[in-house]
Amino acid sequence: MKLGQKVKFNSHLKKRDRYDERMDNVKYKTLELDEPLEGYISGKRTIPYKGYSDQELGYHYFVPEEYKEVILVACNWSGFYRVPEEWLQEVEE
Repeated sequence: MKLGQKVKFNSHLKKRDRYDERMDNVKYKTLELDEPLEGYISGKRTIPYKGYSDQELGYHYFVPEEYKEVILVACNWSGFYRVPEEWLQEVEE
């Protein structure tokens, strides 16, 4: 996958807010989409995916233990979707 390449995807990762339940200590949740979205690859990031909350440092202090590499996909001007590379499909132009 290259920068600027057109792709589509059916689900993406969204960061949990501090009010979500943290039963499994995962910082990002998977959101399934009704219809596939198309967009362009705009970058690559490594995000803290799993970890735990340290009570001594404060309840909302997240200590990462596992990282995940994601692709940033831009579908419009409002922001990026974080999508693992294995969830992306190439679109023929």
